[in-house]
Amino acid sequence: KYRWDDEYLQYLKENGFGHIKTPHGHRSELYLVPQTSQLPETHHGTTWVANRTMDFLKQNRKRRFFCWCSFIEPHPPFQLPEPYTTMYKPEDMSPPILGENEPESVYVEGRNAVHRTFAEKFDNEMIAKIRAYYYASVSHVDYHIGRILNALEDNGLNDNTVVIYVSDHGEYLADHGLWGKGACFYES
Repeated sequence: KYRWDDEYLQYLKENGFGHIKTPHGHRSELYLVPQTSQLPETHHGTTWVANRTMDFLKQNRKRRFFCWCSFIEPHPPFQLPEPYTTMYKPEDMSPPILGENEPESVYVEGRNAVHRTFAEKFDNEMIAKIRAYYYASVSHVDYHIGRILNALEDNGLNDNTVVIYVSDHGEYLADHGLWGKGACFYES
């Protein structure tokens, strides 16, 4: 996909943030490392998706519609705007769940050896920070879903609209010695 085909990137350019090359966070070796967004909350991708969804609801409130609202978050790289970066304290995070015979060393399930190399070096402090950022990412999306649900009510749509809220997968976050997603059915 080209930059000129991406509505969000065009939006950022129009609002003075076109110089940011990685608006969804740095990937590569930093994929699992918590990051502070280069964008303020008002221009963050999660806010943009919510705003576009609320605009759609307002524009289509007088007719039948189908709306698919899809957030990237919570997904690595966990890159959050302020104040979400400090919403949860790493020291308050529970340690990863490990079964009786599971190794404590973590690895990344998947194809990317760069991610695996870095994840294997994460100490307990980094794991706790990643878990805190993940929880904050969930809270960030939840806040904006609340805004969308309020927009349904504000537009008189809440009694006549079916909302289906699902996720495509979770994250292991070092539970069972795993990172990322995979074909396992652990219930952390």
